Amino acid sequence: WTIDQLNEDQLIVLNIERNETEAGNESAVWVNQLNITSTADAEDVAIAVTLSEQPSADTPENDRNETNFRYLNVETTNLPNAETTPGTFRYRISQQQLNESGIEPAEINMFRYHDGTWESIDESYMGDGRFSADTPGFSWFAISGPGPNMSITAATLNTSTVSAGGTAALSLTVENNGTLAGNTTLNVTANGERIESRTVAVAANESATQTVILTFESPGAEEIAVNGESVGTVTVTAQSGSAGTPSAVEQVGQ
Repeated sequence: WTIDQLNEDQLIVLNIERNETEAGNESAVWVNQLNITSTADAEDVAIAVTLSEQPSADTPENDRNETNFRYLNVETTNLPNAETTPGTFRYRISQQQLNESGIEPAEINMFRYHDGTWESIDESYMGDGRFSADTPGFSWFAISGPGPNMSITAATLNTSTVSAGGTAALSLTVENNGTLAGNTTLNVTANGERIESRTVAVAANESATQTVILTFESPGAEEIAVNGESVGTVTVTAQSGSAGTPSAVEQVGQ
């Protein structure tokens, strides 16, 4: 949008059209209006509103909530005091999106990125999936809600040495500090090669423990990792007369 002349305290109402992708997507989250009150006279003011799945490279993702539905950026040119110019967003979240996420309308928040942190801004639910949020200035914003927050809090091996053909037990504790139940996948590797993969379901504010039995067939050092994070190294020793260096009898028979 371009505005040739803007007066102090003038209200600007910008109606934002849904693009074709959003119009055909029943689970879309979209902003349909932005109201701005100018703090000073200005000329040749340009305002651009961009919606995206991620913020720009120089803006970190919102870490104040677990589920970020949509990011939006308001860029202005020649708008005086843009960082402290008040405005109001009107946006919608479809009932399908709310149902799929398991989030209630009262749990939805809009955050603004300002001075290096994500800050919650005043918001109200207007019914029928419609929300209103007041901002004290413009930058990057995130429409978000609660969700699962999964992490591996403990990973231990019961031994660091086994004989070839023997086993070691890997104990894993997964915590969900979020407000909704969630799933996470545990990928166990030995020297970078995946040897086990399993999905764990954890209720909100709960933890779950998994035990993975690892079998080692050949002598050597095996570095064990879970989802790319090292747990430890298991040294596998040769079993006399079986795995490892062949015995003299085995050599004769070859």
